[in-house]
Amino acid sequence: MYSKFLFLLFIISFYPAYASPWTRDQGELYLRFSLAGETSSRTEQSVLRSDLYAEYGLTDVWTFSLKSEQLIENPPSLQHSASGWRVGARRNLVQSGAFVLSSEVSMLAGEAILGMRPCKSAAYEVKGSGGWSGQIWNKSLYFYTDISGQYQGSCQKQFMELGLGFDLADRVRGVAQFWHEQGSTEPDLDKIQLELIWQGDCLNYSLGVRAERSEFFVRQGAFIALSNKW
Repeated sequence: MYSKFLFLLFIISFYPAYASPWTRDQGELYLRFSLAGETSSRTEQSVLRSDLYAEYGLTDVWTFSLKSEQLIENPPSLQHSASGWRVGARRNLVQSGAFVLSSEVSMLAGEAILGMRPCKSAAYEVKGSGGWSGQIWNKSLYFYTDISGQYQGSCQKQFMELGLGFDLADRVRGVAQFWHEQGSTEPDLDKIQLELIWQGDCLNYSLGVRAERSEFFVRQGAFIALSNKW
């Protein structure tokens, strides 16, 4: 039972952030739906994760974001399914040529987002981001870094994220992301995600893999996603 609890605790603490330092144009809408299958070296259980993520440009410098996430265990070991949500607002602070700095404040709740912590209230998160986008050898390229803190009563967590996106071919882009997490009630985690995105005429199609490591376990998964902006 203890191993199952640890597995669910770590599996639901992983949530990749699709946001980056850049804000949306005013009136622009972005949607992404993804499905992921994940396994852990700790137990024989697997988890199916689904999430819906949206961004909307309120102005050219303010972007609103919303995320809803659901987890389904196989085989089920608990009497409830895990779900969660987050709402955030991102502000463009500085734009100088290819460089951008921004900040974001979010409210989040639910075990699928926060994990099974002893603190049960909703949490808030404060994030600072910086990034660069441009072209090298006639290929589009961007990279960014995020530093954030998450606060939920006595439960606190700090995040550091690095991201790199680059064109591989016509309509094909590669994305690599790395996360490091440390918290007051959870062990340190390191995560990496690799993704291929094909830009279709109507939708963008993604296929990716991710891995996560802590002192207790190694977890691996694969995902597919659909996204677009209007």
